[in-house]
Amino acid sequence: MKKVKTIFWQVAVVLPLLLMLAACGGRTGTASTREPFDLDVYTNQSGSFAYIVGIAMAEIINEHHPWIRMVAVESPGGQANEMMMYDSDDQMRRHTMYFATANNAYRGILNFEGRQHTNSKIVFSYGLLLQGIVSVDPRIRRWEDFEVRRFGGRSSSAILNDFIQAMFEGKGVRNVSIERLDFNAGVEGVLGGSLAGWLSAYNAVSPDLMEWRGNPATEEFHARAREIYFIDMPLDIDRTLRTTPGGLFEDLFIVVLEVPARAVHPRQTEPWVATSQVNQFFVDQIFSEEVVGEVLRLIVDNSQRLVDFHPQLEFVSPQTMALYSFPPEFHPGAVKFYESLGVRPTYLGDLIDELNRAN
Repeated sequence: MKKVKTIFWQVAVVLPLLLMLAACGGRTGTASTREPFDLDVYTNQSGSFAYIVGIAMAEIINEHHPWIRMVAVESPGGQANEMMMYDSDDQMRRHTMYFATANNAYRGILNFEGRQHTNSKIVFSYGLLLQGIVSVDPRIRRWEDFEVRRFGGRSSSAILNDFIQAMFEGKGVRNVSIERLDFNAGVEGVLGGSLAGWLSAYNAVSPDLMEWRGNPATEEFHARAREIYFIDMPLDIDRTLRTTPGGLFEDLFIVVLEVPARAVHPRQTEPWVATSQVNQFFVDQIFSEEVVGEVLRLIVDNSQRLVDFHPQLEFVSPQTMALYSFPPEFHPGAVKFYESLGVRPTYLGDLIDELNRAN
């Protein structure tokens, strides 16, 4: 009788294992036993929009995925992230997702000059950044009014500063000094009178681009400025710069657009022409297609949860995640994911044209 009991218990234990193995097609690895995949996401300084998105992604992935483990890393910023990836080894490239300014690496400018790096591929876009010229000086209403004055440009975007400089020159304004400043320094400079104007920044809140919200420095500017003058980018010069064959701005990742009145602030009483670009995360082309697909799936499945981390993440949807503002170099894993949802990568300029026709 004892032998019969032993055989019974052996069958009771082994038979379910055999059935489970058959159901798995003979594979012994499962989601629960698979070795964890460690993924670092390099963002920007703590408190920045990119850093908040990285934290949100990491919490969602770690909470819901059985084998991907993500850590959000505070980093110096987009251009530094690109240089880090350029100089890293394949092991790091296979385990790193990063926020980047993108155009620097693609065009080979600044530190990339002479050694252009094209291995960066888009994973997803998480928002649109609008940058436009504002002033508190009633004498500053046109580009020509900046003659022999100081202007607050961007500290981290050489190509945008070059674009602004070329616009000034195109308007015949050759004696303006463009100072490379971070956002907070720009606010203090324009409010204190040492700058005639500066590049404020806003992020899209609605996918129809009808509502934008200022970053912390811009909101500080709004709160302290007694008057705000919104200076239009010159569309005629923009077209001239982009139609120069082989010119520096022929494939510029910045898109110039007109935002409706009061889209960025109640004191913006007229439509305003400013520049826009897409905020994005990248991986190297050797990054796992499977991991890219899994990360994107969880972001889409938990898009409402993203809003708990930052209200501007209400902008995120499969359609907006597939936006780009320069040549569409999406990672193959991202392309497969978007195609599975019936979404194709869309150029920001085409989206703007479509929305203008609809309105």
